[in-house]
Amino acid sequence: MTKDRKLPDNFVLYNIEIFDLYGHRYKVTINLNDTKNKQIVYIPRWIPGSYVIRDFSSNIEQIKAFSQKKPLAITKLDNSTWIIDECQDHVQIEYIVYAYDDSARGAYLDANRAFFNGTSVFLCIDNLEHLPCIVNINLANQCKEKQWQIYTSLPKINDIKNQTNENQYNTYIANSYDTLIDSPVEIGTPTTCEFLSFGTIHKIVFSGPLSKIDTKKISRDIKKICEEQISFFDPTTKTPPFIDNGNIFIFIINLNDNYFGGIEHRSSTVISTKRKFLPTTNIAKQPKEYSEFLSLISHEYFHSWLIKRIKPASFIKYDLKKPTLTNLLWIFEGFTSYYEDIFLLRCKLINKNYYLNTLAEKINRTINYPGKYKQTLEESSFDAWIKFYKQNENSINSTVNYYEKGSLIAFGIDTEIRKQSENKYSLDDLMRFLWQKYGKDFYIDKQKGMSNDDIVKDTKESTGVDISYIINKYVKDTDDIPIDQWLNYYGLRLECINKLQPVLQINTFDQEGKVIVKNVIDNGPSYNAGISSGDILIAINNIRLDSTQDLIDIVKLNKIGDEILVHLFHLNELISVTVRLETADKIYKIKNTGKPTNDI
Repeated sequence: MTKDRKLPDNFVLYNIEIFDLYGHRYKVTINLNDTKNKQIVYIPRWIPGSYVIRDFSSNIEQIKAFSQKKPLAITKLDNSTWIIDECQDHVQIEYIVYAYDDSARGAYLDANRAFFNGTSVFLCIDNLEHLPCIVNINLANQCKEKQWQIYTSLPKINDIKNQTNENQYNTYIANSYDTLIDSPVEIGTPTTCEFLSFGTIHKIVFSGPLSKIDTKKISRDIKKICEEQISFFDPTTKTPPFIDNGNIFIFIINLNDNYFGGIEHRSSTVISTKRKFLPTTNIAKQPKEYSEFLSLISHEYFHSWLIKRIKPASFIKYDLKKPTLTNLLWIFEGFTSYYEDIFLLRCKLINKNYYLNTLAEKINRTINYPGKYKQTLEESSFDAWIKFYKQNENSINSTVNYYEKGSLIAFGIDTEIRKQSENKYSLDDLMRFLWQKYGKDFYIDKQKGMSNDDIVKDTKESTGVDISYIINKYVKDTDDIPIDQWLNYYGLRLECINKLQPVLQINTFDQEGKVIVKNVIDNGPSYNAGISSGDILIAINNIRLDSTQDLIDIVKLNKIGDEILVHLFHLNELISVTVRLETADKIYKIKNTGKPTNDI
């Protein structure tokens, strides 16, 4: 078990209190010792792992500052920053945080649970980010009556001075502000599972009604993934990476029908998933979406190595006041997306057919949209803040997904390494090399991150293979990736299965019996007919549309070259357009060539 920690000599003391359970508010108090000069404080504008400005300051209410119980002037410098007048004694800052964001990226509080990421609730003391942070978590009486418990990867300490009521506070320590905000907290009465993998405690915290969810099976499957990944990066000693922070890793899993996704942290991850994605004890057959859930678990756990410790150079010290930019998200998210299913395959949690179908889906989404010719992978990484996380109706025409195309580039690099080294090396060898060079001692020794050109040099050094042409053609430029060539190495090929079926080349969604256009693909049949995003489709060939499925079924009755009459509302004006069905989507499946194959 994690040993209790003792109090450091100099630190920043935070107290977070469940202040207004039904109004969804926390009260945070910060105590500072050394305040001879005016003190600047700020709240992060974004959370590492999610590259978009979120302006968490919008949820801060009633911020005040005191010294010896006397008010100090506190002035707002910008939307997320305040300056406090200088004084010759201790300073106390008090503020209220409204918390009703039920995603994995914010803070939440209601009568059933409390959850927060540090980026949403803890002000940062400018120039004191390096100091240890002590956190007292104060549970309201209603919470104690409900026997709420606290779950976090932060180590606990038990000798805080002036702690008069040991049941009132739960006190934790982070060795810096960066560690503090990278350690989410779940509070309530969740169902928990626990297992030990190579000496490290792994705790799974299920928040929300479980409804016969098979937590034992989920725990067994997650353990397989964890042990496979630990053994992958450190096959000799099988040492988990989290020992630089403690001896525990926590999966916080929020059963939430509104979200599916996750975010990585140094010694934990927060996952939002729909209940229907998880297996139940009363039905033997697991949901088809369960593999997607396990893939997400695999993805976020893999980030414990790749991005939490093996980092881009610009991520060594985040600038939490503005975007921290990198050209390398195609590696850190793309390679992680490649390995997420590779590990499920190696653990036998999916079979090869499932893996190939998933790979084919990524290929189809990457090659069928015009954005692949307009944005490079490096540009996609760099502009994630303004494009990937702020997608609009034109994104499919102007951007490329660094997760999915990045994973295909990882597949290609893996293939080329295997081919050129005659199967002596693979991408696995590069990943272990990166771990030893950048990640293993990241929080222990001098910190070093990857620069833009390191991937070529590191691949050459670890495997002897030169991948510069892959980077130049498919990462720095927009050449079509030779996916068929890479597949052929494994005795596989792409086969188009939709050569004759016409399509409108639009994406739609249903809303209250209306079929609404979401995206229109450039230069496709709908584009050429003048159909736009936001248009409401009413009828095709005078047949009423009630759903997207109606739209699909009617279009299927036609062949390439036919013309159809579409009635629609455009900006509330009823119009009709003629669409010539000249295009069929190129939908591919991965098939065997029948030739001798190398194993994936």
